[in-house]
Amino acid sequence: MMSRILDECAAARSAGARRSFEAKNEAGAALQIDISPVLSKYGDREPIGTLAIVKDVTEKNRIETMRKDFVATVSHEFRTPLTLISGVIEMLRMYDDLPRADRSRSLEMLEIETERLKKLISELLMLSKMENRIFSSEPEPIDVAKVLGQVAAALAPLAEKKGQSLELSLNLGAASVRGDESWFFHAVQNLVENAIKYTPAGGAVVVEAASDERDLRIAVRDNGIGIAPEDIDRIFERFYRADKSRGSETGGSGLGLAIAKDIISLFNGEITVESAPGSGSVFTVRIPLSREAD
Repeated sequence: MMSRILDECAAARSAGARRSFEAKNEAGAALQIDISPVLSKYGDREPIGTLAIVKDVTEKNRIETMRKDFVATVSHEFRTPLTLISGVIEMLRMYDDLPRADRSRSLEMLEIETERLKKLISELLMLSKMENRIFSSEPEPIDVAKVLGQVAAALAPLAEKKGQSLELSLNLGAASVRGDESWFFHAVQNLVENAIKYTPAGGAVVVEAASDERDLRIAVRDNGIGIAPEDIDRIFERFYRADKSRGSETGGSGLGLAIAKDIISLFNGEITVESAPGSGSVFTVRIPLSREAD
C-alpha cells in the first residue's frame, strides 16, 4: 500500500496533476487516496513536493451500499402489489360480463394488495421518524399492563380467525418505563402479530410480562413454525423474511421485526430470540426500568 502511494506521488509530481484512487489496506479497510502536487509560489511554480490525503471510507461505502439495497428492495416491494392491482383493473375493464364470483374475487385481491401498500407506507414512515428521532410526544410514564391489554385486544380478531389462543400473563408490580407510549405499543404489537402470522391454525401465542428491580421483561411465545439457525441472526434486518415462501401468504413486508428492534433500542432495551424449526419461538424484550417514581 505505502509503495503504491509513493509511486503515485512521484507520478503526480512528474505530471503536475492530481491523482486519486481507492484501495484496501492489510486490515481490509477501504481507503480513498487523493494526491496533489505542491507547487512553488515563486517564479515558474515548479513542483516542490506532493500532498497525499488518505481517508478511511469503509463506513461510507457500507452505508451507500445499504442505501442502494434499501431503495432497490422498497421499489420491488411497491412494484409487486402495484403490478397485480394494475392487472386486475385491466381485467375488470376488458370483461364487463365477468361472473359475479370472479368479480368478487378480483375486488378482494384489490383490497388485500391496497391494504398491503398502506401498511408498507405506514411502516416506512415510522422508520423515517425513528431515524430522525421524531417523537410523537414527550417521554412519559407508560402503563405497561394497559398497553399490553390494548395489543391483545387489537390482535384478538386475527388470532380468532386462525383458531388460535392469545393469552396474557402479567406480573409487573410497580414496573415503570418512560417513553413514547404509541411507539411502545407498535413494538409489542409487531412481535405479537409476527407470532400469530407464523403460528399454524389452532396454535397458541402467550405474552408474558414481568419485572424485577432493574428490568421490564416481555416474552412473546408461540408454538409456530420456528426459525432456522441460519436465519436467526438476520431476522431483524429490514425486508428480510426467514420463510420467503410464506411472504405473500401472510402479507408481511419484512419490516415488523426491524421496527420492533429499532423502537426497543430507543428505550435503551434489547430483543433476543430463541427458536428452532418446528418448535416455535420466544422473543424476549428487556427494557431498563425508569428510576423516577410515577
